[in-house]
Order: sequence, then C-alpha cells, then structure tokens
Amino acid sequence: MGHSDLRYVIIHGHFYQPPRESPWTGLISPESGAAPFVNWNERILSECYAANGHAHTMEDHVVHIRNNYEILNFDFGPTLMSWLERHGKAGLASAYAVGFERASAERYDLVVEMDSDLSHLPQELPRLLEAVQDHDVVIGSRYVPGGSVTDWSRGRVALSKAGNRYARFCLGFPVHDATSGFRVYRREALEAIVATPLRSDGYAFQVELAYRAWNLGLSVAEVPITFREREHGRSKISRRIVAEALCLITIWGLRARFRPRPGT
Repeated sequence: MGHSDLRYVIIHGHFYQPPRESPWTGLISPESGAAPFVNWNERILSECYAANGHAHTMEDHVVHIRNNYEILNFDFGPTLMSWLERHGKAGLASAYAVGFERASAERYDLVVEMDSDLSHLPQELPRLLEAVQDHDVVIGSRYVPGGSVTDWSRGRVALSKAGNRYARFCLGFPVHDATSGFRVYRREALEAIVATPLRSDGYAFQVELAYRAWNLGLSVAEVPITFREREHGRSKISRRIVAEALCLITIWGLRARFRPRPGT
C-alpha cells in the first residue's frame, strides 16, 4: 500500500460533563462562571469546538470535519447527593426545617418529602411529580378516591380520618389528608410557606404546612396513594402528640374565624 492510499482520522477530544437538564423542566440551570454564556456547555462549544472546526491547518488534505459536541450528551457519573446527619433528637419539625433549608440553598426546583421506611411507595412518586407541574404543592393522599391504607387497625384508621375531618372543619380548607407526609413542593412555594417560623411539631406539623399553603393562595392538589405500615420499628405518635395537634388546630381555627384568609 502506497503512502497516497493511507487515510487518517484525527479526533480532538475534550472530557467535560455538562450540567444535567432538570428531569422535570428539561432546562439547564445557568452557571455564573460561564458568563456571558448560559452554561459551560455553550461556552466550550463556542470558544473551543466551533473555533477548532474552522482551523483547517491541512486545507488540501482534510476531507470532512464533523463537530459532534453539540449533539452529544455526557450524562454519566455519580448522582449528586447530600447526606444530612444529626445527633440526638430535636423533633420532627426541626429535621424537616433543616432539609428544607438545604433544598432552598442548593436551589432545587422541587422538594420531595416522604417517609424513608417505605411506608410511602417510591413507585408512586412519579404521579406526584407529574401533578406538581400544574400545582404548587401536591399531597399524596390516603383519603381521596383511589387512596388507601394497609396493615393499620380499624381504630387507627378511624383516628386518622377523624383528625383530618376535624382539621378540615376547623380550618375550612379542602385538604382531605393534611397529615400525610408524602408531598412534593415547588421550591418557591415552600420558601413562601416557611418564610416565618413554624409553630408546631409532630402530628400538627404537616397540617400547618398544608394550611399555610392554602392560606397563601397557593395551588394545593391531592393525588391518591397507598400507605402501608412500616415493617420495622414503631410509630412515635402518642396521645400527647395527638392532643397537641388538636389543640393547635383548634387555636388556628378560632383565629381564622376572626381573621379572613388573605385574598378574600
């Protein structure tokens, strides 16, 4: 084979993992370091690959130049995760508050709240994520058509339903499962909800979040879920926690009678 018969391929590679698109919005978050471009993906394409594509140093021998960078998506590598750990017990509400603060500081688009003992089924999360595209807060509800509870005694189900009916009666809002801990918030909505310190803990905490969202005029929706009892460990709910929740709900309801809802 003569020298003239040889064919060469020159690959100019640059290892870079551009920011992943949000799976919910499909958009890439702006990166200040890439200014004046929106993100480093666009800046590298413009300043490196686009320029190199026109640098024909062997004009008579280059047959074709193909810039694949603008159509490639390097979506690999570990998922970014933060692990929060606290020592000692400081209450449920304070634990959620820490998580909410972290989600706000890191500018997540959506904030998911759910039990990690698999009482809330992960496979039902996509339905909540789909619903939040049209609402500010979505609650996974046991007590709307299609929702259910498994492995609970009749007495416990009756107590839970009665508590939610009482909250709905006192507070005048249309939420059927205000004590559910399976939720998705839009970040901006959550920031508005917790802009002032929460007053409750335990059982009433979820009620207060839902009530604040409704009071602010946010769009709150419920999606049916199946709740099942945890396989390990025991529930921390007690008579004291229930009594505290009923007391707070009563106080909020009485205040609401004399202070109209904003926007009405």
